[in-house]
Amino acid sequence: MSAWTVYLFTRLDALHGTFVAIITISAVVLIMATIFRCLGMPEHNPTSKEAKTLTQRCNKAIIISTISFFFGGMLLMIIPTSKDFAAIYLIPKIVNNEKVEGLPDKALDLMNKKLDEWLLNEKIN
Repeated sequence: MSAWTVYLFTRLDALHGTFVAIITISAVVLIMATIFRCLGMPEHNPTSKEAKTLTQRCNKAIIISTISFFFGGMLLMIIPTSKDFAAIYLIPKIVNNEKVEGLPDKALDLMNKKLDEWLLNEKIN
């Protein structure tokens, strides 16, 4: 494992947290812009320049926050946490290790020997 891989491994949780923040902020902006667009429209003159500007700004905020929410969510699902990365990196190495492959056989042999000793001691007593 290179130093660069170790560095990236340590930054995964920060990156994950950043995307959680992006999703949270996008969701709040999306909700606020939608509410403001629906409830904040001037009723006395909906065709005024202020109303059109307000509508355009709300639409722009809704579009930007929707895109941020979607892409932030997708990246949040794709980028693993440091625990996930550790499992992704280490489990195949452990499973494919020749020493580990022989471990269950040795453990079974040890258990059989101990069981035989206990049974022999029981017969003697």
